[in-house]
Amino acid sequence: MKKIREILAAAVVSLLIVGCGTSSSSSADVREGAVQLQKYYLVDADGYALADVPYYCSDDDGYETEVFVTDNDGSFLYYPSEQCTFDLEGLYGWRDDPIFIEKSDAVGVENIPYQCASGAEGFSDEDGFFYYVEDDICTLYL
Repeated sequence: MKKIREILAAAVVSLLIVGCGTSSSSSADVREGAVQLQKYYLVDADGYALADVPYYCSDDDGYETEVFVTDNDGSFLYYPSEQCTFDLEGLYGWRDDPIFIEKSDAVGVENIPYQCASGAEGFSDEDGFFYYVEDDICTLYL
């Protein structure tokens, strides 16, 4: 009988220990049921950051973020499978101001579908380049 009590006590303690896990996710960077935020960068042909470009993102459920601007390093945040729309006002189009989408290691992001208000559409190339015209508004389907 004493042996059974010891086994039961050990089982209860084990269950209590296993049941007391912790979570490291915060509401600042994880939407309920979603994966963590991702980061890409908008840069020009010389690799300089495109800072202060207004953008907002939305998902398939219609959830839309507030309007943000790209950071000083050209970075923008999004959740995978979102579409992010960028206001490229003040930029002169792909011939004069080419834009590239890059990862943190300065490698271009290939095959991102995009569509612009001007009618330009397609996929980013192996360098992360995409076509747009002066003062365009373009959506990237991330």
